[in-house]
Amino acid sequence: MKNKIITKNTMNKIKKEAVWEKVAGKNNEILQSDTFYVSYNPNTGASHMGLSDLGNMIGAAFLGEDQKLTDGEETALCYEGRFDILTGDFRKQYARALPEGLEACKEVFKKHEAKHKNNWTT
Repeated sequence: MKNKIITKNTMNKIKKEAVWEKVAGKNNEILQSDTFYVSYNPNTGASHMGLSDLGNMIGAAFLGEDQKLTDGEETALCYEGRFDILTGDFRKQYARALPEGLEACKEVFKKHEAKHKNNWTT
């Protein structure tokens, strides 16, 4: 059996696995880089004010147990004071792009912005 030589080109092909981390006391998950991050929020409704439990109780009381007061999910690319926000769950796309850097993550946003760009994008 031959030993495999690891060259610089081989190392460039080995990608660090992107790990989403739950933010303590918050509703969102973060995918962190050294210079930027991506945030995923499964419920952008009342959760911004810390009222998601209250909103869900009200929804259940007035609309039925399976009805929750939610505003949908969003995935935001955050860098240099900008927030490029897509409506929906784009965690897989950003997790694949993160090891390639900020420009690759910007391409994820550009690819989906025509259909999924959130009005809160700055």
